[in-house]
Amino acid sequence: MTEKEFIELIKKKRLILWISQKELAKQIPISKSAYSKIENHIQNPSFFVILRLAEIFDIDLNLFKSTPKDFIEYD
Repeated sequence: MTEKEFIELIKKKRLILWISQKELAKQIPISKSAYSKIENHIQNPSFFVILRLAEIFDIDLNLFKSTPKDFIEYD
């Protein structure tokens, strides 16, 4: 999983749970504008923010180790 895919997963979970960007930013804690920039791929999240998001949404960070979906092995 790439960082971009992780942020998209967070966005989907946030929307499913009806959590606003402002509410989620408070839980991290960062400003709403900083969170908005992360979710819109304008700013990269810090390691701390990635950790907090994983904790909040109970996501295993080992997903970052997984092989990309479009990875093709040639013999």
